[in-house]
Amino acid sequence: MKLFVYGLLLFVVLFQGCSHKQFQALDVEQTFIEGFSDIPQDPKIYLQNYQDSKALKNAQKNYKEKYYRIWLNSPRTSLYEAMWPHRAFTCKGKYYGINLKRVECSFFDKMYLRANFAHYMEVAKKALTTNAVNLRAFPTQKVLFRDPNRAGEGFPFDYLQNSLIAPNKPLFVSHLSDNKEWAFVFSSFGSGWVKTKDIVYINDSDAKVWMEAKQVYLLKDQKDIVDKEGFLFRLRIGMMLPLIKENKEDYSVLVTSKKDIDIPVYKMIKISKRYASKKPLLFTQKNIATVLNELKTSQYGWGGMYEQRDCSATMRDFFAPFGIWLGRNSSVQARVGKVFSVLKLDSKQKIATIEQNAVPFETMLYRKGHIVLYVGKYNDKIIVFQNMWGIKTTDGKKSGRFVIGRSVFSTLEIGKNLSYYDPTSSFIQKMRSFNIVTQTKD
Repeated sequence: MKLFVYGLLLFVVLFQGCSHKQFQALDVEQTFIEGFSDIPQDPKIYLQNYQDSKALKNAQKNYKEKYYRIWLNSPRTSLYEAMWPHRAFTCKGKYYGINLKRVECSFFDKMYLRANFAHYMEVAKKALTTNAVNLRAFPTQKVLFRDPNRAGEGFPFDYLQNSLIAPNKPLFVSHLSDNKEWAFVFSSFGSGWVKTKDIVYINDSDAKVWMEAKQVYLLKDQKDIVDKEGFLFRLRIGMMLPLIKENKEDYSVLVTSKKDIDIPVYKMIKISKRYASKKPLLFTQKNIATVLNELKTSQYGWGGMYEQRDCSATMRDFFAPFGIWLGRNSSVQARVGKVFSVLKLDSKQKIATIEQNAVPFETMLYRKGHIVLYVGKYNDKIIVFQNMWGIKTTDGKKSGRFVIGRSVFSTLEIGKNLSYYDPTSSFIQKMRSFNIVTQTKD
């Protein structure tokens, strides 16, 4: 029950602290959230009637090529395209810093100079991350919030946070910032700035060996990896590592640390076979439960902040162990596989269309800015797995959020019993489409 009380208290704090008068706060004794409190959080409940796959689906067969594509094909992004943040985030917009004060115009000028785009593509080297790294729109750790007095803005929505990149993931380095603290990189799913201390260059021959080795798919999240010299990194679902050898209990895999940015230090570490697989997982009850039980512990992390996940990162990391590649943003993910538009349907028609066509654990439901995994039905209601920040609330004048801030199994109208619940903003009301990622487009 701690989550519910915490959410209610945070709701009160946010709304009393950010304006003179928002509306009456929710009773902190109210702990029941319809569509969540009454919904089992054990994935096995929803897997009972799932039919196990006997073989890999076509959608599961090209993950490796997409994972390493930034090494296989050098990026062709133009300078203009690469510099999009300097057009999106400017002094003309109203942005706020960590102290919730307006960001001064000089900040944007400083970021433009630090980005050093006059030297775009001058480094042009392959690299690996040695740690989990934040991919930033500007070469800085400073935040850029929109108006924190508006619901759904302020913390944790830092617009400079593009994504999180897991340890030992392939990169292509374009160039360095003017102070050499940051590198502008391309990953397999996006571009931006990472700290140079967290990457190491890798030559073409080493990259070839790394890519062509048998790969191990990681199934464990947030497990510390250490060797005799100390901490290396934390495992994340969705990682792949080159296999060196194996025994009955463990895989021995290749990882990298660094002596210097130009000097990779390759190491062999052991990972229990309980936490990894040599091939993409089949869609089975056991495998799906294994992955979801890891992901359901994740709290909400906008753009992967604090090594947590947002909605699209959760979907991406759910499908990765099954060998299905997804882009990083929800709008891109919603176009994968067989797509069903529901834009012109009312809520009842949307539900009927989902029930008739969607495949549990292989289908994502999409509304603008948010995406969830369809897992089936419980007590005759559609259930989804999602990582969400909060439930939209309103008193007719002011909007707010009842904070959930974690991965949950829920209905499509989670929180409908809350005093200031906004039914016009429920997922089912705003839903645009759903897509079966394991099926091909018509």
